[in-house]
Amino acid sequence: MKTIFVVLSFIVFFLNASLVNCQSDLSIFDDFVGKEWIGHYQDSEDSLLVHTIEWEYDLNKQVVKEIKVVPEVNFLCETYFYWDYETAQISYLSLMNKKMISKGKAILENGRLMLTGKTFFPEGVQENKKTYEINKNGELADHFYRRSKGIWVMGHFIIYVEQ
Repeated sequence: MKTIFVVLSFIVFFLNASLVNCQSDLSIFDDFVGKEWIGHYQDSEDSLLVHTIEWEYDLNKQVVKEIKVVPEVNFLCETYFYWDYETAQISYLSLMNKKMISKGKAILENGRLMLTGKTFFPEGVQENKKTYEINKNGELADHFYRRSKGIWVMGHFIIYVEQ
């Protein structure tokens, strides 16, 4: 009985320790946090629209907050990235002023911040994916895709420059 108790105690201790260490996974945002980026659509008739995006740590680095604004079309989006204990991954929740909410997961793969999830709006649900990558010129590339009729379709491509 004592052996079982000791083994269970070690398991619980190491599980808790690994969950605490998982919060440090928010460090994948270190290259983005504390910077303001200004960007424009690439290869689009809307390329004159000015997009601003910035990230900041919040709640003692337990949350990363991304704020995106496009003033010309009155667009505001706040995204909250956090360690999700239920799914054991970094999850996100995006709240937009255009009656849309997105949620999903975020991972860093090959230097790219990759988001996969769904956007919910009054007319329905749309599956989407997005990548952020800082290229060799120090620019932030934002690729957004949505699933339409089973095919991934590019929604936008924005290049940001750090301010």
